[in-house]
Amino acid sequence: MPVLQRLPGWYRPVTNYHDNLTDLVDTVDRETFRRPIEALALLLHHAANEPVVPLDFTGSAAFIRDEAAGLAEGARAAGLDLAPLLAATEAFADAARGFHTLNDRLGAATGADPARDAYLALANRVACDTVAPRLDTLSYDTDGVMPIALPALASLKYPDRLPDEFRHDIAAALGGAADTLNGLARALRDTALLAR
Repeated sequence: MPVLQRLPGWYRPVTNYHDNLTDLVDTVDRETFRRPIEALALLLHHAANEPVVPLDFTGSAAFIRDEAAGLAEGARAAGLDLAPLLAATEAFADAARGFHTLNDRLGAATGADPARDAYLALANRVACDTVAPRLDTLSYDTDGVMPIALPALASLKYPDRLPDEFRHDIAAALGGAADTLNGLARALRDTALLAR
């Protein structure tokens, strides 16, 4: 099996290969693995003590927007319109900003407030159970090296190789991505409304 030494945010491949666990354990640089594990433990401790899990939905929206914008040339060549998807990404980013701002304000408040605590519990459920899993289907890291947003649209990077029969599927994927982002924006807005 190939040995990969993972540093925070990066992969550093090791050139040699090992056939069994004993060889692997003998070769692993324990210090290289200890540092990211300690960092992960610290992040988990921080997240577990936040009023709302610190997921960065505005960052996710910006990432998807930038990746989708990178497909604009291919979309034009294929005769497809990215405008609804980009508008949906902006709507999601706006809703996420409002959601985060409200959560930051309520999370910093002191004193007993059952209504606030109930809202924060709901915000956590919406963020972790509704929004985050669906964002993962829109934008994901294929192998730790090359991020591709909207995987069903990746072929737009090569419009000259795009068979005509695939255009309908890609148009449907564009519509599905836009509908998903609009739905997630609505979920964040509706959740925030409950706190007012």
